[in-house]
Amino acid sequence: MSAHEASTNESYTYQSLDHATQQIRLIHLLEPSSFDDPINIEINIFDLSKAPPFTALSYVWGPPDPAYEIHVRDQISESTKLKVRENLFDFLFVFREQQEKHDSDKHLWIDQLSVDRSIYDVRAQSSGPNDE
Repeated sequence: MSAHEASTNESYTYQSLDHATQQIRLIHLLEPSSFDDPINIEINIFDLSKAPPFTALSYVWGPPDPAYEIHVRDQISESTKLKVRENLFDFLFVFREQQEKHDSDKHLWIDQLSVDRSIYDVRAQSSGPNDE
């Protein structure tokens, strides 16, 4: 198992969004101390009308089981972990490197990270075959 592969069951807990104000979660990559530092991100909640410019990405392809670990913090959690698929992990690593070179401060909306999938999993498990 590589140094970046998941080795713990600690998991990030998503904060609820206020749908009345159309809130979204945006990802911000934190600057590493060294090249081989783990991926560290912040997940911040914004009202859509007040959100900074962001780039949207969809990362749902690849092996089904997320196996790579990133470190997450938000307005409440100081540092927890979240598992992502290899292709998203690779993207975040390269994007972080490019962000450093160009001294940019971009925000991202990434479906795998910005959407709390657990609420959909719970709904799917509690729905009967005739529920819509």
